[in-house]
Amino acid sequence: MGWQGQELLLAGTIASGYGTLGAVYGKGWVRRMVHHEPVVALSLLFAGIGLAMPLTIVPLRRALGFNTNQYDAFQRKDGYVAPQYK
Repeated sequence: MGWQGQELLLAGTIASGYGTLGAVYGKGWVRRMVHHEPVVALSLLFAGIGLAMPLTIVPLRRALGFNTNQYDAFQRKDGYVAPQYK
């Protein structure tokens, strides 16, 4: 099973954010930020982990055989897309 739209969107968001910060602050910006602004750096780390969680947790739940119907939307006949709860 390949990546779907939401996983690609999150991966693109993380990559473009890192690239933009690198272009603005120059080489070694991560090391400088961790040294001068450790709280901001830790907050960005937590945000990155939070954005990466849907990329890892949902496929891991599927691989372990856990229920993922709250993540998998279905489309009703009237066009409404909603999760299927069992």
